[in-house]
Amino acid sequence: MGAGWIHGVRGNPLTTLASASSLTTRPFDYDRSETFKAGGVTISDSELVSIQQTFDRVVGSAANWAEKLDSDASLAASFTAAEKILKLSPAQITNARRAAHVAIEHEYAAPVEKLSAWWWDEGDELPGGDAVVLEGFSRIAATASVGLEILFGKAVAAVTTKAGSVEVTTRDGGIFQAPRVIITLPLGVLKSGAVRFSPALPADKLMAIRRLGMGLLQKTALLFDSVFWPADLHLFDWFGGTVPNQWAEWVNLYPFTKDPALVGFNVGDFAAGLEAKSDQQVTAEAVASLSAILGRSIPQPRAVRVSRWGRDPFSLGAYSYMGIGASPKDRTNLAKPVDGRIFFAGEATSSLYPSTLHGAWLSGLAAAKAASP
Repeated sequence: MGAGWIHGVRGNPLTTLASASSLTTRPFDYDRSETFKAGGVTISDSELVSIQQTFDRVVGSAANWAEKLDSDASLAASFTAAEKILKLSPAQITNARRAAHVAIEHEYAAPVEKLSAWWWDEGDELPGGDAVVLEGFSRIAATASVGLEILFGKAVAAVTTKAGSVEVTTRDGGIFQAPRVIITLPLGVLKSGAVRFSPALPADKLMAIRRLGMGLLQKTALLFDSVFWPADLHLFDWFGGTVPNQWAEWVNLYPFTKDPALVGFNVGDFAAGLEAKSDQQVTAEAVASLSAILGRSIPQPRAVRVSRWGRDPFSLGAYSYMGIGASPKDRTNLAKPVDGRIFFAGEATSSLYPSTLHGAWLSGLAAAKAASP
């Protein structure tokens, strides 16, 4: 339900860690995909090329428009301006916005209305393509934790800096003291204020927490008795539907695990709405959407898993994004130590690789090195 890919396998510490933990990885090929209209009809390659070219023009024009602004705006506003500048037809606008949903909103776990027009695509990518980790990443955590004392069921309530030490208080009244502390709370938890800091965090760090956004990417995994979709695809998108940008992307697990399973992705407000529903309600919506995509009735799944990261009190979202008014300096400020005693790590603190597991891992190594006596 959480991280499932290594994004950029060359030079990625996760590639080495996965090998050391005897994990199985398989290349993920984005070219092994189809884009469906409603009713099981696929969009032709020539039409997809045309849509992609229009989308690329919109992105370029939007960037030029945003560069001339005196202050940041939403990516949605820049796209609207670009569509007018390029004089796109209604059909072109519809397709470009659906392409933006899959290529941008799913990537950054946030709607274009909340993404910064200036900085939405900040950060670097590693080369080598992506890989699926078949067993999941938990084995890496298990390998790395050998020899460490890890206490579970100890939810932190407060972090207090005292003369010569930092005191961490848990909700059950426990008190832990150390010369230095590394904070790896997800941005969603920091934004919620669930953990109190005394003295209060510096103003630039509080501003960074406020301006950076916490995105939501929701997964619905459906296991069927047999494969009834194109078995060789790695993923397929949906440009149909009476309501755009819902159930628009599906990953096919069959080429990797040989299980007849699909994973649907949703983001933003619609994802939050799904999280509030029961598994049965989410399943009904997923099955209805798959039926519309493939153009026929489909069987009921025999097992379902629904992620609810936005409602998890220890996450309160999936990963961070650049909100309107945010800048890369906010990530730097979020990562800065406080008084040489409180250090910060996590994907939201990574300037190079934000929103990724390898960004989180590298930030943890940096914080550990900085906190070493």
